[in-house]
Amino acid sequence: VTLQDANKYTVTWRGTAATSGFGATSTSKTPTFTAPSVTSATDYIVHVYVKNDECDGENEATITVYPTPTVTLSANPTAICDGASSTITATISGEDNKGTQTAYTWKNATETDKTKATVTGANTTAADKTETVTYSYTSSHGCKAADDTTTVTMLATPVAPTTEAYTKCLDATAETLDTYVSKYTGTLNWYESETATSTISTPDGATNKV
Repeated sequence: VTLQDANKYTVTWRGTAATSGFGATSTSKTPTFTAPSVTSATDYIVHVYVKNDECDGENEATITVYPTPTVTLSANPTAICDGASSTITATISGEDNKGTQTAYTWKNATETDKTKATVTGANTTAADKTETVTYSYTSSHGCKAADDTTTVTMLATPVAPTTEAYTKCLDATAETLDTYVSKYTGTLNWYESETATSTISTPDGATNKV
Protein backbone atom coordinates (compact mmCIF):
# COMPACT_ATOMS: atom_id res chain seq x y z
CA VAL A 1 0.00 0.00 0.00
CA THR A 2 1.62 3.26 -1.10
CA LEU A 3 0.64 6.83 -0.20
CA GLN A 4 1.75 9.48 -2.68
CA ASP A 5 4.02 12.17 -1.13
CA ALA A 6 3.73 10.43 2.22
CA ASN A 7 6.91 12.06 3.55
CA LYS A 8 5.16 15.44 3.67
CA TYR A 9 2.65 14.31 6.28
CA THR A 10 2.07 12.54 9.53
CA VAL A 11 0.43 9.30 8.46
CA THR A 12 -1.73 6.86 10.38
CA TRP A 13 -3.29 3.76 8.84
CA ARG A 14 -6.17 2.20 10.69
CA GLY A 15 -8.02 -1.07 10.47
CA THR A 16 -8.35 -4.27 12.43
CA ALA A 17 -6.26 -7.37 12.26
CA ALA A 18 -9.15 -9.09 10.50
CA THR A 19 -9.72 -6.37 7.90
CA SER A 20 -6.40 -4.67 7.25
CA GLY A 21 -3.79 -7.37 7.20
CA PHE A 22 -1.28 -5.24 9.15
CA GLY A 23 -2.97 -4.93 12.53
CA ALA A 24 -5.04 -2.23 14.18
CA THR A 25 -2.80 0.75 13.28
CA SER A 26 0.39 1.53 11.45
CA THR A 27 2.41 4.74 11.15
CA SER A 28 4.57 3.41 8.36
CA LYS A 29 4.66 5.53 5.22
CA THR A 30 4.24 2.37 3.12
CA PRO A 31 2.82 -0.43 5.27
CA THR A 32 2.73 -3.97 3.90
CA PHE A 33 -0.57 -5.76 3.50
CA THR A 34 -0.33 -9.49 4.22
CA ALA A 35 -3.19 -11.36 2.57
CA PRO A 36 -5.01 -13.75 4.90
CA SER A 37 -6.33 -17.13 3.82
CA VAL A 38 -9.81 -16.91 2.31
CA THR A 39 -12.28 -19.37 0.81
CA SER A 40 -13.94 -16.86 -1.53
CA ALA A 41 -13.16 -13.42 -2.91
CA THR A 42 -13.03 -11.05 0.06
CA ASP A 43 -12.62 -7.26 0.17
CA TYR A 44 -10.47 -5.68 2.87
CA ILE A 45 -10.70 -1.93 3.54
CA VAL A 46 -7.92 0.09 5.13
CA HIS A 47 -8.21 3.76 6.11
CA VAL A 48 -5.41 6.29 5.95
CA TYR A 49 -5.31 9.56 7.85
CA VAL A 50 -2.82 12.29 6.90
CA LYS A 51 -2.02 15.55 8.70
CA ASN A 52 0.31 18.48 8.30
CA ASP A 53 0.60 21.67 10.33
CA GLU A 54 -2.76 23.10 9.33
CA CYS A 55 -4.78 20.51 7.48
CA ASP A 56 -5.68 16.88 7.62
CA GLY A 57 -7.47 14.41 5.40
CA GLU A 58 -8.40 10.81 5.05
CA ASN A 59 -9.05 8.17 2.43
CA GLU A 60 -9.43 4.44 2.15
CA ALA A 61 -8.21 1.62 -0.05
CA THR A 62 -10.00 -1.60 -0.94
CA ILE A 63 -7.89 -4.70 -1.38
CA THR A 64 -9.52 -7.82 -2.84
CA VAL A 65 -8.05 -11.15 -1.78
CA TYR A 66 -8.82 -14.23 -3.90
CA PRO A 67 -8.63 -17.82 -2.69
CA THR A 68 -5.79 -20.11 -3.73
CA PRO A 69 -7.27 -23.04 -5.66
CA THR A 70 -6.44 -26.67 -4.95
CA VAL A 71 -6.06 -29.40 -7.55
CA THR A 72 -6.57 -33.16 -7.18
CA LEU A 73 -5.67 -35.58 -9.97
CA SER A 74 -7.19 -39.03 -10.50
CA ALA A 75 -6.65 -41.73 -13.13
CA ASN A 76 -9.24 -44.17 -14.49
CA PRO A 77 -8.17 -46.89 -14.88
CA THR A 78 -4.93 -46.77 -12.92
CA ALA A 79 -3.39 -49.71 -14.83
CA ILE A 80 -3.49 -50.20 -18.60
CA CYS A 81 -2.10 -52.52 -21.26
CA ASP A 82 -0.03 -51.51 -24.26
CA GLY A 83 -2.19 -49.42 -26.59
CA ALA A 84 -5.00 -48.89 -24.06
CA SER A 85 -5.70 -45.50 -22.49
CA SER A 86 -6.41 -44.01 -19.08
CA THR A 87 -8.42 -40.82 -18.49
CA ILE A 88 -6.83 -38.32 -16.12
CA THR A 89 -9.21 -35.91 -14.37
CA ALA A 90 -8.19 -32.70 -12.58
CA THR A 91 -10.66 -31.62 -9.90
CA ILE A 92 -10.27 -27.92 -9.09
CA SER A 93 -11.72 -26.55 -5.88
CA GLY A 94 -11.53 -23.38 -3.81
CA GLU A 95 -11.48 -21.10 -6.85
CA ASP A 96 -13.38 -17.91 -7.46
CA ASN A 97 -14.79 -18.46 -10.95
CA LYS A 98 -15.53 -14.85 -11.84
CA GLY A 99 -12.71 -14.87 -14.38
CA THR A 100 -12.10 -17.23 -17.29
CA GLN A 101 -8.48 -16.71 -18.36
CA THR A 102 -6.90 -19.53 -16.42
CA ALA A 103 -3.52 -21.07 -17.13
CA TYR A 104 -2.75 -24.77 -16.89
CA THR A 105 -0.26 -27.34 -18.14
CA TRP A 106 -0.30 -31.13 -18.39
CA LYS A 107 2.95 -33.10 -18.21
CA ASN A 108 3.23 -36.69 -19.49
CA ALA A 109 -0.39 -36.72 -20.68
CA THR A 110 -2.27 -35.66 -23.81
CA GLU A 111 -4.59 -32.74 -23.06
CA THR A 112 -8.30 -33.09 -23.81
CA ASP A 113 -9.38 -29.86 -22.11
CA LYS A 114 -8.69 -27.86 -18.95
CA THR A 115 -9.59 -30.72 -16.61
CA LYS A 116 -9.15 -33.84 -18.77
CA ALA A 117 -6.19 -35.61 -20.36
CA THR A 118 -5.29 -39.12 -21.49
CA VAL A 119 -2.35 -41.45 -21.09
CA THR A 120 -1.85 -44.17 -23.70
CA GLY A 121 -0.09 -47.39 -22.75
CA ALA A 122 3.28 -47.84 -24.43
CA ASN A 123 5.00 -50.85 -22.94
CA THR A 124 6.17 -53.88 -24.90
CA THR A 125 8.64 -55.03 -22.26
CA ALA A 126 8.33 -57.86 -19.77
CA ALA A 127 8.17 -55.50 -16.78
CA ASP A 128 5.52 -53.00 -15.66
CA LYS A 129 6.25 -49.30 -16.16
CA THR A 130 4.91 -46.32 -14.22
CA GLU A 131 4.03 -42.99 -15.83
CA THR A 132 3.70 -39.97 -13.53
CA VAL A 133 1.32 -37.23 -14.69
CA THR A 134 1.73 -33.69 -13.32
CA TYR A 135 -0.83 -30.88 -13.52
CA SER A 136 -0.14 -27.19 -12.91
CA TYR A 137 -2.93 -24.66 -12.55
CA THR A 138 -3.20 -20.90 -12.06
CA SER A 139 -6.57 -19.20 -11.59
CA SER A 140 -7.80 -16.26 -13.64
CA HIS A 141 -6.71 -13.96 -10.80
CA GLY A 142 -3.14 -15.25 -10.84
CA CYS A 143 -3.43 -17.50 -7.79
CA LYS A 144 -1.36 -20.64 -8.37
CA ALA A 145 -2.39 -24.00 -6.96
CA ALA A 146 0.18 -26.48 -5.73
CA ASP A 147 1.00 -28.95 -8.50
CA ASP A 148 -0.57 -32.38 -8.13
CA THR A 149 0.47 -35.74 -9.58
CA THR A 150 -1.02 -39.15 -10.22
CA THR A 151 0.44 -42.35 -11.64
CA VAL A 152 -0.64 -44.82 -14.30
CA THR A 153 0.85 -48.30 -14.44
CA MET A 154 1.61 -49.59 -17.93
CA LEU A 155 1.36 -53.34 -17.57
CA ALA A 156 3.95 -55.66 -19.05
CA THR A 157 3.02 -57.23 -22.39
CA PRO A 158 2.67 -61.02 -21.91
CA VAL A 159 4.51 -63.41 -24.19
CA ALA A 160 2.07 -65.34 -26.39
CA PRO A 161 1.95 -69.07 -25.57
CA THR A 162 3.22 -71.53 -28.16
CA THR A 163 0.97 -74.24 -29.51
CA GLU A 164 1.34 -77.48 -31.41
CA ALA A 165 -0.89 -78.85 -34.14
CA TYR A 166 -3.70 -80.95 -32.76
CA THR A 167 -5.99 -83.22 -34.77
CA LYS A 168 -8.56 -85.75 -33.65
CA CYS A 169 -11.09 -87.86 -35.48
CA LEU A 170 -14.78 -87.32 -34.94
CA ASP A 171 -16.08 -89.09 -31.81
CA ALA A 172 -12.54 -89.98 -30.72
CA THR A 173 -11.74 -90.08 -27.02
CA ALA A 174 -11.11 -86.60 -25.65
CA GLU A 175 -7.53 -85.83 -24.80
CA THR A 176 -6.13 -83.20 -22.45
CA LEU A 177 -5.13 -80.13 -24.47
CA ASP A 178 -2.77 -78.80 -21.83
CA THR A 179 0.06 -80.83 -23.30
CA TYR A 180 -0.22 -78.87 -26.55
CA VAL A 181 0.13 -75.41 -24.97
CA SER A 182 3.27 -74.20 -23.22
CA LYS A 183 2.93 -73.46 -19.50
CA TYR A 184 1.90 -69.85 -18.90
CA THR A 185 0.67 -67.97 -15.88
CA GLY A 186 -1.94 -65.85 -17.66
CA THR A 187 -5.48 -66.66 -18.73
CA LEU A 188 -5.94 -68.46 -22.06
CA ASN A 189 -8.73 -67.52 -24.46
CA TRP A 190 -9.89 -70.13 -26.97
CA TYR A 191 -10.94 -69.35 -30.57
CA GLU A 192 -12.26 -71.51 -33.41
CA SER A 193 -9.59 -70.26 -35.83
CA GLU A 194 -6.59 -67.95 -36.10
CA THR A 195 -8.72 -65.18 -37.59
CA ALA A 196 -11.70 -65.50 -35.23
CA THR A 197 -12.41 -62.47 -33.03
CA SER A 198 -14.88 -64.03 -30.60
CA THR A 199 -13.84 -66.48 -27.93
CA ILE A 200 -15.48 -69.88 -27.47
CA SER A 201 -16.07 -72.00 -24.42
CA THR A 202 -13.12 -73.96 -23.09
CA PRO A 203 -12.85 -77.21 -25.10
CA ASP A 204 -13.44 -80.54 -23.34
CA GLY A 205 -10.35 -81.68 -21.52
CA ALA A 206 -8.73 -78.24 -21.43
CA THR A 207 -8.39 -75.76 -18.61
CA ASN A 208 -8.36 -71.97 -18.72
CA LYS A 209 -5.19 -71.88 -16.67
CA VAL A 210 -2.27 -73.94 -17.97
